[in-house]
Amino acid sequence: MDIKRLKERFFNGETTIEEEYELRQRLQEKDSANRHDAERELLLALLPQESKAPAGLEERLSQLIDRAAESEKHTMEPGRKRRSGTKRKIFTIPKITAYTAAAAAAITLLYLIDIGETKPRETFSDPKVAAVHIDETLALFAEALSCGMEKEKETAAQIGSLQAAIGNRMSEDIFK
Repeated sequence: MDIKRLKERFFNGETTIEEEYELRQRLQEKDSANRHDAERELLLALLPQESKAPAGLEERLSQLIDRAAESEKHTMEPGRKRRSGTKRKIFTIPKITAYTAAAAAAITLLYLIDIGETKPRETFSDPKVAAVHIDETLALFAEALSCGMEKEKETAAQIGSLQAAIGNRMSEDIFK
């Protein structure tokens, strides 16, 4: 394929990697450098450069992946005890509380926002009327937020009792 057609395909985003390497080679040739000075530097900056991976890199990566897969396989087997160096992920009450509060706030905001409304609301010309509407809106928001906080406290209490029950069960199993 001639260089003009390759350039056109490159600028249209239609070239393959091999064609881009071919275009780079042709632009770097001494006889073509003089004929394409206007676009040569731009194309050389945009075209990918050949990079060579170090010898043996693929084999080393494959070995690392195999080792990682093997260690994952051993930790996933049922009945196996956890190695002493690994930590168990535990959801603590503060984390659960934070997640619950964030979820309650998001639900409250979605409830308060009228998503289906398309026509813009008019602004208030009287500041007193605007203040009354703002107070009503803030009161609704405060009420919804307090409901969400109450639910969050109930959920945190339930989670705390579940964690205590699990802890008691685990301590019974350990001291048997």
